[in-house]
Amino acid sequence: MKAQAHIHKALVPLLIQLLCPVFSFAQITSYFRTACFNTPQNQAFIETYVTIVGNSISSKEINGKYQNSVSITLKITKDSAVVLTKKYNVIGAAFTNSLNAPAFIDVQRYPVENGNYLVQMLITDNNNLFKKSIQHSNMVKVKFKPLELSASSIQLVETYSKTDKLNALSKSGFDLIPYTVNYFPESMQQLCFYFESYRADTILGKGKAFIYSYYIENAQNHNKLMDYGSFKKQKADAVNPLLAKIDITKLVTGNYNLVIELKDENNILHLQEKLFFQRLNNLAPSVVIDSASIQKQKEINN
Repeated sequence: MKAQAHIHKALVPLLIQLLCPVFSFAQITSYFRTACFNTPQNQAFIETYVTIVGNSISSKEINGKYQNSVSITLKITKDSAVVLTKKYNVIGAAFTNSLNAPAFIDVQRYPVENGNYLVQMLITDNNNLFKKSIQHSNMVKVKFKPLELSASSIQLVETYSKTDKLNALSKSGFDLIPYTVNYFPESMQQLCFYFESYRADTILGKGKAFIYSYYIENAQNHNKLMDYGSFKKQKADAVNPLLAKIDITKLVTGNYNLVIELKDENNILHLQEKLFFQRLNNLAPSVVIDSASIQKQKEINN
């Protein structure tokens, strides 16, 4: 009986070692978006935005602090032909509380020609080989023409600040921290976004006045919400950027579109772009929205 008890005690640490990978096999939580922009030289590029939820991956202790790291494998294809492949590491900021790892982001830019692209991304935890990798994919349509008025994607922005030194986050003098989901919980009181139009100087005339108007509409019936939006006057140029925000503190639960319009001095509409988003506001709920989106945002907020 003593020998049998000794064997049982010896098996305990072995069983723990064998079972640990099972408990570590949960999938990484991350959020992925893409956008396309252009330059005055008509060099289009695709941007990729990734947010990694820190508590969903394993941390490594370094000099008394903790740090997260993931490996990203990117593949871009056009008409089933591989245009670009890239593999690189992204390292999060150091932190002290191992139970409260912060989220961290990655932003990349890839020059492309006009066409339809499939952007695929595989994310792997560098500190835990047993952690289940996650894969994202988005279709991106690039269609900029040098003699036509065209628009970039609408980029959702979490925060922004003036650029001190040019980097991957910089556009039009600001560093833009991307907001990588189209869901806004009640803790988010502002809907902030960035947008560009191209060749307004060619179509409207160099220096001609025009107006950017932006507003929120109901996604079901396309009715404009009169209390949610504004406008900005600009003069036509090769590139006209728009960085703006809308107060959504009182915006009730529902499905919406952010709408951006470009009208000339005669109030003629030349351009309209829309971006779908969802709002959850428990202070004034009205429409039940997709529960999966709600769960995703709760995870990233935690």
